Amino acid sequence: MARIESLKFKVLGNSRLFDFEQQEFMSELNTLRAAYLHLCTLTPPAPAAISERVKPAVAPRGRENLELEGVLGSNHQIAANLDRIARIAPSRLTVLLEGETGSGKELFARIIHLNSKRDKFVAVNCGALPSGVIESELFGHSKGAFTGATADRKGRFEEANNGTIFLDEVGELEPLAQVKLLRTLDVGEIQRVGSDKVTKVDVRVIAATNRNLEQMVSAGTFREDLFFRLNICQLLIPPLRERRDEIQLLLEYFIRKVCADNGIPVPVLDDELKRFLVETYHYPGNIRELRNLGMYIAHIYDGKPVRVGDLPQRYTRAHIDPAPTHPDDDHRVVRDRAERSHLSELLLRHGGDIKAVCAALDLSRARLYQLLKKHNLRPDEFRQR
Repeated sequence: MARIESLKFKVLGNSRLFDFEQQEFMSELNTLRAAYLHLCTLTPPAPAAISERVKPAVAPRGRENLELEGVLGSNHQIAANLDRIARIAPSRLTVLLEGETGSGKELFARIIHLNSKRDKFVAVNCGALPSGVIESELFGHSKGAFTGATADRKGRFEEANNGTIFLDEVGELEPLAQVKLLRTLDVGEIQRVGSDKVTKVDVRVIAATNRNLEQMVSAGTFREDLFFRLNICQLLIPPLRERRDEIQLLLEYFIRKVCADNGIPVPVLDDELKRFLVETYHYPGNIRELRNLGMYIAHIYDGKPVRVGDLPQRYTRAHIDPAPTHPDDDHRVVRDRAERSHLSELLLRHGGDIKAVCAALDLSRARLYQLLKKHNLRPDEFRQR
């Protein structure tokens, strides 16, 4: 590993002096290096190797010592992520966060940064930047580089120098921006649009995506070498529907926080509402949706009882009557409730459009109609009139 690190700095640091074929070779070499470093984070060293190491000057931090900034609950996947964060946060390792929209990827990025010694945290939503602007936004531009460039401007990487940059929706990067990001990760250099000057930067990169980057690599829309450089340490953030044991805890936390911030009484959630939110509703918007629901309940029902019928329409339409509580039926009932709730939510979202729902679920029309019949759902009831 030491030889590989040395090779990176002594050879790749001067890669701009080489011709095109040599630079391609160096890029491939760094791809292999990134894959090797990724394996090092997954594979524990042999006991003999551990005993030969020099003892660290400072004891490693455990999960219990992390500054968590709002993470609650004890889901096993979240706990595993926090264990890994405790090990990698103080390092400069590039991190790739994967998870659905609204699942809390930026929160975990901030936790990684908060538990490092780096300077500022700069967040960039690559998916929100118009085409043609991403390169200038990330790497800056010089005066006169294009129409409207009336002055030199720093990019986000220069702003984040000695700190952390969070690239949300990294799968939306344009091809040229992907090339420049790869070089920045490889040799720690950026070049402003319209300038020949190369600037060194010391930036830790945390990237996030709700897309399957491996499939994008296979489709030719995302560079394979960039994928390996970003995927040195991967953290999968589970969707809220897979963390049902945390839903009530999180919702009550959001409600109490809003009430405390605004000086209003805390509403009372009835038992049927709790069961519905914990066991049935599918949460397509994940943590973000639950936080917004907490804000709605706190402001609209300050100090009052709240029932299922008091929720916005998208929740009440997904609600079904409590099912029998026979112990042998619990798992099947909960599964069926979640399935019906998810179908109802998709039908509502797509206005009863069967083709759109089939695409969202990757199902044939015949299979979808079987599920609709099973749950007594009629698409025409969800069509806007």
